[in-house]
Amino acid sequence: MIEVFLPPPFVVEVFNLNEAVRISLAIFTSVVLVFVDTFLRVLVEARNFNLATNREITIKNTILAIIWRGWAPVEINGKIHRFLVSGKLRADMTKKLVKSYPWLFLLSFILLTLPDVDIPMLGRIDVFLSTLLYLVPIMVELASIVENMIELEFVESIWFKRAMNLVKELIALVKSIKDAIK
Repeated sequence: MIEVFLPPPFVVEVFNLNEAVRISLAIFTSVVLVFVDTFLRVLVEARNFNLATNREITIKNTILAIIWRGWAPVEINGKIHRFLVSGKLRADMTKKLVKSYPWLFLLSFILLTLPDVDIPMLGRIDVFLSTLLYLVPIMVELASIVENMIELEFVESIWFKRAMNLVKELIALVKSIKDAIK
């Protein structure tokens, strides 16, 4: 027989289940965005390796750089450079996944324990601050993804321009609905 134990009453009173679910979704979203950002960063480093070694930037050379060539040190202007094994790439990943993001999510959970104080324009201050903290990693990752896309020159492609026009139209639609409601 399986017994289900309810959490202690103070846990139920302190943590709002909806906010805990939102924080969990933010954690999941951040992890997915970190993987996308890392994949794009690897593509950037493969591209930089191909440029440094005077190879064409083709799909074949990019795949070969990711699998084999890009891991070797390359001498550029008398200095040794490493691309896919760069210390900066490893340090950024460690900083994100071990140091920064877990603390932001933990603080976001802790902020939910603050007293429920309503502020007229913001709502409950504990929920507002918690939301602010758990959205920081998502915004940072989105900015990093856009940076990598700019470096890969994806922003000049036709599909990216179409996607941006779609986002602009969606924002205009939401604004028009909001104005119609007022």
